[in-house]
Parts: sequence; structure tokens; C-alpha cells
Amino acid sequence: MEENRKNTPEGIPESNEARRIRMSGEGFGEDVRTDDIKVNKVANFFYHNKVKIILISVFAVILIIGLVQIITQSHPDATIIYGGPQYISANQAKNFRAMMESIIEDYNGDGKKVIQLYDFVFYTSEQLEKVAVETDENGEKTVVNISTNRATSNRFSEEVFGVDSGVCILSESQYNEVKQTDAFMPLTEALGYVPEGSVDGFAVRLSETKLYRYFAAAQIFPRDSVIVMRKISTMGSILGMQKRAEANHEAGLKLFRAVLEFEYPEGYMEPETAE
Repeated sequence: MEENRKNTPEGIPESNEARRIRMSGEGFGEDVRTDDIKVNKVANFFYHNKVKIILISVFAVILIIGLVQIITQSHPDATIIYGGPQYISANQAKNFRAMMESIIEDYNGDGKKVIQLYDFVFYTSEQLEKVAVETDENGEKTVVNISTNRATSNRFSEEVFGVDSGVCILSESQYNEVKQTDAFMPLTEALGYVPEGSVDGFAVRLSETKLYRYFAAAQIFPRDSVIVMRKISTMGSILGMQKRAEANHEAGLKLFRAVLEFEYPEGYMEPETAE
């Protein structure tokens, strides 16, 4: 039976089904979904802005990591600066800090004992001249990157006179290069007396201390190293950080005294072969 047909408003014949679809607003074929349009818009946005998005994401991750480190990092109770030609491994530094933390008190009252060690490995002019003619046990000479060495030496000079500096452990040549700057406290001022092992009234040979003899973790520095106490930093007042400089100096003095006044545990007998 032939389907009834009617004309459209434009006069074009159409079937009843076609007319129903036209009147109901339904479309022919696949529906065009608004979700697909949204997805395409988002995809296009990411495609045209991917570089900006990547840079912003990387920056955000770095910022979050930095904030987490700032929040979780403990403020050190005292700071030690090492300057010398001998490399200090990460494990040696870790053991040394742990040993030092075992002999101090919680100076800043935050419930933790934390020692910060800044190590600056570089050669002085005197040491460079020496290594230029010397060889190791294998007959090989020490190769020194002069540019890197100079940069480290400059950073050391900035740090040793900075706001956070306190106790310094320096190879003898490094000490001789900075001692003329009037940067260190006399032992009589820092301790009230001149201990055994004093070099010049300011520094003490680290190997002459009981702490060095008792703890293997303290024996990681060059044999000629000295321990010395910085005067309170004048940079603090210049940079508006006088209170911080005073607090660091006071903590450094306590640490300096703890090192030089360390006593063997009761019953410990120092080996006769110890130097």
C-alpha cells in the first residue's frame, strides 16, 4: 500500500515518517553531540597552548617542592664551614654531622639537633704549586680545573665572612689566607683560656683535640686542619640581619666550646699509639 505523502511548506513531497521527523526536530544520521564539541575545544586549547601549559606545570611543581622543603627543613642549631683540598664524601659528611649532633644541645629550642656543614673543596695558590710537581702513589699528578677552583675559592670567601658562618675547620693553607683579615676570635675571648694544640692564639689543631682522637667521623679532614671561631658577622648589621647574626654567633660559640672541651667517656683509655 503506497504510503500517504504530503507536500512540505516548500511544495516538496515527503512521507509521513519524514514529516514526523521534521516536525519533531529529530536529525537524520548520527546525532551531533555537544560533549564531542566540548572535547574538541579542550583538545584544541591544549594543542595551541601546550608549551605554556608545560612551562606552568614545571614551575608549579618546582614551587611546590620548594615550599615543602622550606616547611619541613629544620633550621640548623649551628653551622660549620670546611675549606680545604680534601674531598668530603656525602657519607662522611652525614656521619660527621651525626657525631657533632650527639655532643651538642638543642640550641634553637625546636626539639631537634641539626648541624649544617658547608664544604668548600679547593686549592690555594700554595697548594696548587705543590700539586703541580707532586704525584700520587700511582705516579699520576692531580688535575685541577682552575676555573672551578677559583669559583669555589670565591664562594668560600663569601661564606666564611657571611651572616651564617660560625665554626670553621680549615686546612692550614686556607686558614693562612684568611687569618690576616681579623675575622677570627682569640681563644682567650672564645674560651677564656688557650687550650693545648693552639697554633697562634686563634686556631687549634683539630688532630690535637680529644674529639678527633675519639671519633673516627672527625678524622675526615686534612691532617693539618685547624678549628677556629669566627667573630660575629659585620654583614648582619649591614644587611639588616643583626639578630640572626647574633644568634648564629652564640650557637657557634657553644659548638666551638663543645668540640674543644669534649672529654672521653668515663672508663675510656686513650690508646698509647694515638698522636
